[in-house]
Amino acid sequence: MNKIVRSIVICTIGILLLACNLGNALAPAKDAATAEPLEAPSEISETVQQTPSLPTIQAPAQPDTQSVPSADPCSWITTAEVEVILAEPASAPKAMSGACTFSNAKDNLYMVSIGAAQDKETSGFLQAQAILLGFAGVRLDEPIIAKIKPLSEALDFKGYFTELVLASKGAPAVQAKLFTGGGNDLVYWAWLTAQSRRQGAFVAVRGTTLVNINLVVADTQTEESMLAASTTLANEIFTRLPVKFSVVIPTVMPAQQPAENPIPTLASAVEIPTATLAPP
Repeated sequence: MNKIVRSIVICTIGILLLACNLGNALAPAKDAATAEPLEAPSEISETVQQTPSLPTIQAPAQPDTQSVPSADPCSWITTAEVEVILAEPASAPKAMSGACTFSNAKDNLYMVSIGAAQDKETSGFLQAQAILLGFAGVRLDEPIIAKIKPLSEALDFKGYFTELVLASKGAPAVQAKLFTGGGNDLVYWAWLTAQSRRQGAFVAVRGTTLVNINLVVADTQTEESMLAASTTLANEIFTRLPVKFSVVIPTVMPAQQPAENPIPTLASAVEIPTATLAPP
């Protein structure tokens, strides 16, 4: 069984890294976060509320400059910060495809991958989130792809993630939400439930800069603690980003939805309440 789970997780990590290269369900948190004593940002609802308990960090300014330095994503995160999320020792980081990835040192079953991008280079991370939902069973047919592609190209992050949240409604193993607050213009969060692990996908938007954190963690980790830990880590990463930077992420929109879900261990017990997403 461990070999099967290991293969599935490795496959999932490969999908996430490939997605970077290819570049509402609204439910408030109920349990206290265990990873960090920090509230999750306020969800977007009929009345948008800012969360004063989160530190407000302005998005990096976008100056006019002729030379844009290449970024090293592994300089934005420490092993100790990853071990807070994994709740166990982590392996050495690996920089791949514009992201920095850690796995748990014991058996490499779990991982944390972080990345950031600005302006047009954000397209790769946007498309990675769409592909991840597709492999989790969310149907992304041609009309949806046709709708989100121009939103990605126009850097309409609110519009793009709104469409992903709406598309995920009804998917039994996925809960996707949008938040505002904590210094972010927008936060997208997707929580995927599997039999022996949990997956989280976190994207924070500040101006035209995105910070993306993908998690594969043990099923003992709660959604609330992982959202809070991701929020804390993203705040730290924003303070470490260069004012202007570049990452190499080719951008090609996925052509079609996979015919079947290739991840057989996804559970089907998650029920997503219906709600109407109101704009911030």
